[in-house]
Amino acid sequence: MKTNMHVNSESAVSKQERESFENILNSHVLPDAFLTKLSSRYSDANSVPAVISPPTWLGLLRHFQKQSAGSRDKLWGLVQSAPWLDYVPVQCSSCGTVIPDETNPNSIDEDVGLKEVPPTAEEHPHVRAGWYRGPRSSIVFQIVCKKCGHVSRWY
Repeated sequence: MKTNMHVNSESAVSKQERESFENILNSHVLPDAFLTKLSSRYSDANSVPAVISPPTWLGLLRHFQKQSAGSRDKLWGLVQSAPWLDYVPVQCSSCGTVIPDETNPNSIDEDVGLKEVPPTAEEHPHVRAGWYRGPRSSIVFQIVCKKCGHVSRWY
């Protein structure tokens, strides 16, 4: 009897946690630009754009669950193909001018307004060392936009 009561109390907690989680997901509306990408990416076989309703994270999750028809593998595939995992090139955070991933062989970073700088104290916990352009310690890419002059930092 005790085991059964324990299982039932866990079920009640899980239901409360699930409802709390769903409330949080349902309270965040997806940005219009993101909804546009989702609609075209997940159109049906007749090219009819997908409608995410309600236009929230929970609505998107429910849409993916419906499309996956109970298959966890298909659901995971839909999550992995979503726009939040799209490659975003380094760009000016003010005007959106893209900094090329590769420059001409005779160019240097300064030609495109890019330099490597140490992270600030606030950035440091989020910056990792890595292998981009060879082994390196934690650095931040600072971009001075050639178009608008705004300074952006990427890490």
